Parts: sequence; C-alpha cells; structure tokens
Amino acid sequence: MPLGQSSSQLSGSTQLSSKDAFLSKAEAKSISQINAISEEIVCVTVGTITKIMMDNHSWCYPACSQCHKKIDIGVVPFTCGCGKHNDQPVLRYQVEVMIKDKDEDTKFLAWDRECVELIGQSTNEVNNLKMGGGDVDLNASPQALDRLLGCVLAFKVKVQSKFSNVIVLKYSNELDLINVVQDMLPDTEPCSKINSLIVESRVPTQVES
Repeated sequence: MPLGQSSSQLSGSTQLSSKDAFLSKAEAKSISQINAISEEIVCVTVGTITKIMMDNHSWCYPACSQCHKKIDIGVVPFTCGCGKHNDQPVLRYQVEVMIKDKDEDTKFLAWDRECVELIGQSTNEVNNLKMGGGDVDLNASPQALDRLLGCVLAFKVKVQSKFSNVIVLKYSNELDLINVVQDMLPDTEPCSKINSLIVESRVPTQVES
C-alpha cells in the first residue's frame, strides 16, 4: 500500500478535508513538549523516524479475534478468557519507533492499521503465515521496517502519560501537511519548511513485504 496515503478514512455527507481532519481536535506540540506532557491529550507534530525499537514489544503477537487480548495457546480451536470461542488466533501488530526533531526524541507506538500501512503487508497476508512449529518469529520485525528509517512524517498522536505511551492515531508524508504542522509548532524558525526532495528521497512510495 502506498505509504503516502494518509491513514485517515472519512465518511459521511459533510466530510472534512484530509488536512482539517488531521488537525481536528489536536494541539500542535513539539517533541520536547510531548516529553513533558503529564496528562492525556491528542496532538500533532513532525518528526523523523530514527530507530525501530524492539526492546519491550514484539512487532506482532497472537490474540483473541474478539477482545484482541494477547493469548498463549498450544492448540486450536480455543476459548479465550473473555469467554469467546476462536477457531484460530489472529495476529495483532505493534511497532515502537524512535521519533526525533531537532535535539529531542521520543518513542511512538503504532498499532495494527498503521503497521499494515507502514510495512506494506496486509493483515490477511500475515495471518496466512503458519503460527505453529516455530515457523514464525514473532519477536523479529520485518526487514521492510528498516526502510522507514529517516522518513519525515507528520503525526497525530494520543499522549497517555498514565501508561507512558504515545499512540499514533494518524500519519502523513504529504509535504503541504507536514509544513502546516511545522509552522504551528513553537520555536519554528523562519524558512524552516521541509524540502520536498528530503521527503521524497526518504519515504518509499511502497514498502516491500
């Protein structure tokens, strides 16, 4: 799937533009400000992906198809602790990435939808992998993720200071939107707009699986 497409999916008779939807109900915060937030808040920012973090999270894990809770099973079908019957578990995704802007950095956590777009691999494609017999290493991230290093993106995130998480809600590599968000950030220097050549050279049009 082309990485350049925003993850926003809008519906209804009164659709907002992709830019307005991205900025809706969000405050512009720099990476340094995000690091200092002590409440739950939705904000937009701009940053560069500098590292794929695998210290605390596997990139995918088997889960109940109903409640999405992580499970540890040896046989199928099975009944989850939530009481739901499952013929097969589903794979859920989470990728933790280091985001940097100027001299500040922080970690963002992207979930299923964003990960599917970022790695260019659909949920069904991954679910078709055999999960038993050690054929799938759930702790190893796809090599395709390495191509994201250096990508400049606009992010809409939810800061959950209570859980020490910053969850990616949407992202975009559209140059105009990146520069709009950049101009909204504090301490933005004049003529600091992102060069289109930088974005185009760093963001792949499609990530191979």
